[in-house]
Amino acid sequence: MREKHKSFVLRNIHLASVALPNINLYINYREGFIGTTLKKEEFLFECSDLDEVIIFRKNGVMMITRVSEKAFVGKDILYVGLWKKKDERTIYNMIYRHGKKGPVFMKRFTATGLIRDNQYQLIQAEEGSKVLYFSANTNGESEVDIYLKGGSRVKKQSFTIDFAQLLIKGKNAKGNLLTKYPVRKISLKSYGTSTLSAREIWFNEENYSLNSEGVGKLLGNFQGEDQLLVLSPRGIAELIRIDLGRSFTEKPLFLEKWQPGKVFSCIYFDGEKNNYFLKRFLIDEKANPKAFFIENHRESFIQWISSCSEAHIELIFTSSNTEDKNSQRIRLTEFTPVKNIKTKGKVLSKMTIRSIKINELFKEKEENFSSKKSERD
Repeated sequence: MREKHKSFVLRNIHLASVALPNINLYINYREGFIGTTLKKEEFLFECSDLDEVIIFRKNGVMMITRVSEKAFVGKDILYVGLWKKKDERTIYNMIYRHGKKGPVFMKRFTATGLIRDNQYQLIQAEEGSKVLYFSANTNGESEVDIYLKGGSRVKKQSFTIDFAQLLIKGKNAKGNLLTKYPVRKISLKSYGTSTLSAREIWFNEENYSLNSEGVGKLLGNFQGEDQLLVLSPRGIAELIRIDLGRSFTEKPLFLEKWQPGKVFSCIYFDGEKNNYFLKRFLIDEKANPKAFFIENHRESFIQWISSCSEAHIELIFTSSNTEDKNSQRIRLTEFTPVKNIKTKGKVLSKMTIRSIKINELFKEKEENFSSKKSERD
């Protein structure tokens, strides 16, 4: 009996690990519905039908539910996100008022081990109680500015609090007293660095998702201020914060912990000019996201991209070229200078290329690419 149960558990773990984020989730804030069929409403994010989502409302109620075609989760929704059962890294920050004219409290908590469709009351259920500020933080904390209402009997009408100074407690904790006076406005001042230790982040190559369970390819150790560089097949470079609920609709061309100043090399085929180009460029952190490949011709494509600084390439030409030169070896650092991300680059060769051999020395990786242009010819 025990072996049968074990087999069932393993099967379900396998199903969850390969569930593709192939459906869109939408929300109707006005009526309090979420679902995959509400296509006329506001788009939330991509997910799979095996996922569960967590919902927070202004009255301090929290719940989780399975992704479905349409489900009522209550009005006055503050936040909806993907939920993982054992995620202790996502920290929720909350500021709430106790009663209609009562004191204001602040708290930090995790949301693990929840029962599906059960409603959890996170603040004291007194008439007029209300959540004034809420944020979900996957790895970092934040500072917020507090502004009191005019007429409050206090000299300092505004001040800043740092959530990193609060202890992380259970979801049922009352929290710490913030102020006894009425609050007029709360605004985010800045994202802080993580108060938690660095964690390893992995990329699951089966469903294109990020995880911390050791599934797939290791991307490195990340803290709150660290970002992930994503280069998409559509030619877009983007810096993102680590979010374990995030999945990609297609496999990125390049996925790596962001390191400012790193040079990228890209070989692409220009369908209009009918030739291969090589470009070397830097990615500007301030411009995010930004296109590094903007060719609109239907036969244009990206052949290869890498951050390996000492890569060599070898061009193999077709037999129709001159007999005294069947190949050409190129050192990237000598072929073309580093320019900005918009650079066109330099033509690899005027001769017809049959294949391109890539040798990334420090990665001990060698790849061969057949020329798609030759295949068409």
